[in-house]
Amino acid sequence: MKMKILISFMVLALIGLLVGGNTIAYFTDTVKEELVKFAAGTVEINFDDGVSINTENPFVDSRTITWSIKNTGTNDVFLRVKVITNTDEVKFKVKDDNWVKGEDDYYYYSKAVALGDAINFSLEVNFDIWDPTTALMDLEVEAIQASNNVRKSHWNWPES
Repeated sequence: MKMKILISFMVLALIGLLVGGNTIAYFTDTVKEELVKFAAGTVEINFDDGVSINTENPFVDSRTITWSIKNTGTNDVFLRVKVITNTDEVKFKVKDDNWVKGEDDYYYYSKAVALGDAINFSLEVNFDIWDPTTALMDLEVEAIQASNNVRKSHWNWPES
């Protein structure tokens, strides 16, 4: 009988120590919280709508037309370009392999454009078919931040 009483007191003491130890640990525990820092930035591009046309030989059927696009914001960006024409007679092809055509008729630049960098969008246009006095060609250029993989969630980014 004395042994049962002794074991009961020991079990109660053990439970008391566990509860007391956990209570002390809960109230004396400290955690060093790291503050989350947010950095705001801008996405901005400078699109030089003055085109550069290769006029080395005036008697060729096709020429290269180049537009310059510069990242002037504070973040790296991805670019996409849509060629807009008022006729189906304009035939062209993109000269740079870094531009990939998507299913939505946009051309996507496959690399991030760093702050201050400029890239070229060059087309080889067939002038044999295209009459520049009646047919017009223009570009729609868009930029999106290069971080957080937003190009896939906001654009129809083509898979490589």
